[in-house]
This record gives sequence, C-alpha cells and structure tokens, in this order.
Amino acid sequence: MKNILLALFITCSSAYFAQQTEYNVTIGSTSRHYYVYLPVNYQASENLPVVFVLHGLGGNAAQMTFAGF
Repeated sequence: MKNILLALFITCSSAYFAQQTEYNVTIGSTSRHYYVYLPVNYQASENLPVVFVLHGLGGNAAQMTFAGF
C-alpha cells in the first residue's frame, strides 16, 4: 500500500514541478494536440529522455493529464 501511495504522490506532484506547453499539429484535415512537459530548471543545452504516453479507447490528452501523465 505504501508503494502505491508513493507512486500516486510522485505522479500527481510531478505536474507541479514541470512546465506544461500545449501544441497542435495538423496532418491532412486532422488536427491533433499534445502536451510537452519540461522540468522547471530545464536548460536547452541539456539532454533529457523522452517519454510518450499514448491514450486509446476514445480517450483524449486532457484525460491523460487528469490521470497524472
């Protein structure tokens, strides 16, 4: 139970320590939007790993943000 609570805390609190920016891309006639999160102290010269979170089953980016991603 402690591990679950710790993971939930880290997931939810990480949004408070990050910069969130929303972008849009249009391919053909379909427009999609996505979010990019960067640490608050991020420097452009710094290399960071990339994590992609894909939703499915009719979900959307806002629901993934609400879920902690």
